[in-house]
Amino acid sequence: MVDKLKLSAASGTAVNMELFSHLSLDVIGLSVFNYNFDALTTDSPVIDAVYTALKEAEARSADLLPYWKIQVLCKIIPRQVKAERAVTLIRETVEVLIMKCKEMVEAEGEMLDNKEYVNEADPSILRFLLASREEVSSVQLRDDLLSMLVAGHETTGSVLTWTVYLLSKDSHSLAKAQEEVDRVLRGRPPSYEDTKELEFLMRCILESMRLYPHPPVGFLVLSAFSFSILYLLG
Repeated sequence: MVDKLKLSAASGTAVNMELFSHLSLDVIGLSVFNYNFDALTTDSPVIDAVYTALKEAEARSADLLPYWKIQVLCKIIPRQVKAERAVTLIRETVEVLIMKCKEMVEAEGEMLDNKEYVNEADPSILRFLLASREEVSSVQLRDDLLSMLVAGHETTGSVLTWTVYLLSKDSHSLAKAQEEVDRVLRGRPPSYEDTKELEFLMRCILESMRLYPHPPVGFLVLSAFSFSILYLLG
């Protein structure tokens, strides 16, 4: 992503801000499933399906008449056919990831025995949940993770987009944020602990969320998408 932004900056060309949504999709994919969607560099059916499902959720949240509840229409209206295929692909992909992770956990006899559990080879949320041996159905687990993946990556991408946009409009704040990053990181990749030292940058992120709040839209999209997924899978 950095290389793409450098090329755009050097040539003075506009940047497609969906870049940040792609980045957040990759990050959440690795965090939740230990699966790299590689959305920044490749186009895949799964990535297309995620965005198709998200757009459909947004459209349904604004529909005055929920015609999509009529199964017959969902089989003949092109938009609904495309949405159902997208949801099916996402569901099948997530189910395969859950099954593979479950097989690894069972094969290794892994169990969560302390609050500081971290599997170095696979520190994903999915691995943690399966190792905890909580009584949760596969369907519930799948639906929860789907909501986190699709709605979560959209809101995270939106925060990144607005923060970078606002910094680009304020040269003083941008310079201050750059100085802080250079001073704290000194050229190395950031860690979670570094967030405590990046105080000004964190304030910039919080200010962008204040100016362009995401909870109303995020909640609407999350609720609509979750209902749509459950309805289409039902």
